[in-house]
Amino acid sequence: MNQFPCQRLLFCILALAASGAGLVAQCTRTWTVGSLPGANNRVTCAIEWDADGAGPAPARLVVGGYFTAIGAVATRGIAIYDDVSGQWGPLGTGIQGGVDALAAMPNGDLIAGGGFAIAGGTIVNNVARWNGSTWTGLGSGTDSGVTALAVLPSGDLVAGGLFSNAGGSLVNRVA
Repeated sequence: MNQFPCQRLLFCILALAASGAGLVAQCTRTWTVGSLPGANNRVTCAIEWDADGAGPAPARLVVGGYFTAIGAVATRGIAIYDDVSGQWGPLGTGIQGGVDALAAMPNGDLIAGGGFAIAGGTIVNNVARWNGSTWTGLGSGTDSGVTALAVLPSGDLVAGGLFSNAGGSLVNRVA
């Protein structure tokens, strides 16, 4: 699982800078256009997610946002990409509303945060857990949108956003 992509990117940039300008000059900076089918509305977050942790299945790309489809596939706010088939797919019946943040838990669960009340037909109040087959809420959720998620080295989940209450406790935008 890639929980801290910014740290890995910073390490790569520092390593390249330390190695000299000749190596940097060899990089070709281009966008690959049209390699994946696009979404019908904005994508706000992406994460590499490995559902079985250290198991045999590879990590896969998951994106969240305010879309209802990617390519011809109905996905409702969250979608997973299969490298083998080259196809996008839904996670259950999706999320009713926008997904602004994703986090991968050490046990293989995926957490989605955003401005939504329902995930997979279950009331979740802005934050939901996908265990590979079903969506569930995290306690009673939050009273407003979740815009950031992070997993600490201890395995604890931290959420930030527009909320002042999480799980019935006053938390002032960080829980």
